[in-house]
Amino acid sequence: MPDIGKVTSQWGHYYNRGVDVYKKEGIQPFISKGLSFSSLIAQKQYWDIRYGPGTSILDRDWDNLLIFDACRYDYFRQVAPYDKEIIDSRRTVGSSTKEFLINTFTDKEVYDTVYITANPKYIKLSDIVEGPNPVFHDLVPVIDEWDPEIGTVPPGSVAECARDCQARYPNKRLLIHFIQPHYPFIGPTASRIREHTGKNIGGSVPMESKKDDFDLDKHSRFNSYTDAIEAGISRQKIRTAYAESIAEVIKSTKSLTDDLPGKTVITADHGEHLGDKPIPFGGRLWGHPPGVRSDALCVVPWVEFESDSRKQITAEPPQEQPSVDNEVVEQRLRSLGYK
Repeated sequence: MPDIGKVTSQWGHYYNRGVDVYKKEGIQPFISKGLSFSSLIAQKQYWDIRYGPGTSILDRDWDNLLIFDACRYDYFRQVAPYDKEIIDSRRTVGSSTKEFLINTFTDKEVYDTVYITANPKYIKLSDIVEGPNPVFHDLVPVIDEWDPEIGTVPPGSVAECARDCQARYPNKRLLIHFIQPHYPFIGPTASRIREHTGKNIGGSVPMESKKDDFDLDKHSRFNSYTDAIEAGISRQKIRTAYAESIAEVIKSTKSLTDDLPGKTVITADHGEHLGDKPIPFGGRLWGHPPGVRSDALCVVPWVEFESDSRKQITAEPPQEQPSVDNEVVEQRLRSLGYK
């Protein structure tokens, strides 16, 4: 059941936001935006009651876990070159990377695991998630393997780092967090869009100030999908570029799933809205706003690759945490469309 105190607080927050909208913009925007957010909050409560909080990756069995960022189950199933019988799904614990990380790792000690990540979000959140103690045996950021042309970390660089970590830590579980298919997209369609417009979808366009969280349109523009559509890029092209990004990260990880010893699994932290209408008669939703629950955001792949042998996993005290330039972290987050 949802936490009644949190639900009450959430409604109170948006009531106050609604009063501000009414005072500044008048009755019609107040009604329109109020109905949109009321519907989203109600949908979240319905989802929580029906499905619960989701399943933590820490409660599942794996030796190596490949996380595809913002990868929704239905698109993965369409493009993945695997036997459909092994492509399962799970309900994840958040609709954004921040929610996923906080809900999965806060106050946990998984000293049998090395976390390899191309997403700087964990570094940004480490003070919140970790508290006084590190979560992992080692944290290995891959944010310096940045490709300025595509505005992200290529999946091949993350796969190579995972191979190095397997050699360094043969008795540890590997948690390998790829950026793709999170925007900026990679693949043929994304390349053509970049050549035609000089921009990537997501991140390359300077962010707007998102002062008013009550405005869904600002959130979608923050993800830059709306900017792309206004520039003449169709919704179908955006969806094609997203699907190709899934195919590209699968291509880069194909040999990794074969080479890593033990049981390897592919999953995602959350999914992605691509102009879907999760609420009847509601507007189109883009990206992965926190606090929203829908199939597109919270149903993610779960694909297990069995092995003849398993790793002999041992927990050991954590390594000294790496020093990372905070300015570089902020730069990378902005490039990925984060506030």
